[in-house]
Amino acid sequence: MPKLEPAENEAPQLTSVSVSKIEDGDVAETCKMLQACASDGGFYLSLSSDADANRHGVSGRHPLLALADHVFGTAKELFSMPLEDKMHWEMDLWGELQIGGYKPVGKHSGVRRGGQDGFENFLVPTNALLDMHPNPNPYHPDWPTPLKDNLDQVTEFGTLCSDLAVRLLVAMSKAIDPPPATPYQLCHRPGKPSTTSLAMLHYLPRTSLVESHQVGHMAHTDVGSLTLLFTSTPGLEVYRPSSEEWVPVIPREGTIFINVGDSLRFISGGRFNSCLHRVVPLAGKSLERYSLAFFCRPELTAISEDTEGRQWTGEEWHRAKYKVFRATNHEQEKSSLLTGRKGFLGELMG
Repeated sequence: MPKLEPAENEAPQLTSVSVSKIEDGDVAETCKMLQACASDGGFYLSLSSDADANRHGVSGRHPLLALADHVFGTAKELFSMPLEDKMHWEMDLWGELQIGGYKPVGKHSGVRRGGQDGFENFLVPTNALLDMHPNPNPYHPDWPTPLKDNLDQVTEFGTLCSDLAVRLLVAMSKAIDPPPATPYQLCHRPGKPSTTSLAMLHYLPRTSLVESHQVGHMAHTDVGSLTLLFTSTPGLEVYRPSSEEWVPVIPREGTIFINVGDSLRFISGGRFNSCLHRVVPLAGKSLERYSLAFFCRPELTAISEDTEGRQWTGEEWHRAKYKVFRATNHEQEKSSLLTGRKGFLGELMG
């Protein structure tokens, strides 16, 4: 991944676990992961260890990290395209599910009340990568050139992310006592239609934003089950319910951040907590921020029950959540859909 940028501080700490220990069945490490899922709803996942490097036959580096470097390069090429060109792949052209295409800066609410977001992104749906159905954009059936030229690497990256997410779900299902009636991974079977997607995100430095009120990313919980986040620049914060404070997620070498989404919270029967998070600008700094987020989401027809006893399919929850993303702050705080807490938007104050 790109060179790590310094953060403002590193306290308090979030849980860190080792992927190699989890996959080796280390009970203590798995318990740490489960506790993090039940409390903060997120944790650092170290991909760098001698054991993991030996497992994959890679000297000192997990293959996901090497592929991430390549995909970051693809993202930078894509976002450097003129806005009018990027808008040919505007997200709304991809249909109601909004699982693919380009989102320009300022389309959603931002992290300040009454403001707009400060990032652009491009979503690559797993269904399209795996040729489960044709690219759904009827106007531009081909991918943007930077993506088309690197589609093999992007596809491999998405496949490895999916494999890792499923392995984590397997480990969780095996360790939970009593065990879930349906193992979590069975709601995320490879090759089944879902809204799973890879997001390339670009947060513009504040000096380059058209309007000063276009800042960050609103506080929210994710739609799906697990999000795998790759970034080298600080700005992400996680809300810690136990102390009611925002905790910075500090980029670490060889490490990604995993957060639990709403779907896994529902599927787990409330055992796990959806990770409430936001992206904020750093005080006194104007950093350009790139990140890759792999959203592992349940199958379209997978059924789960929310905290109020209502049943949802994967597709229904996705539609409801994305609708509130575009709503006004006044509409957003009327329900718990956005943040999991009615009336709480987690805005950046000041």
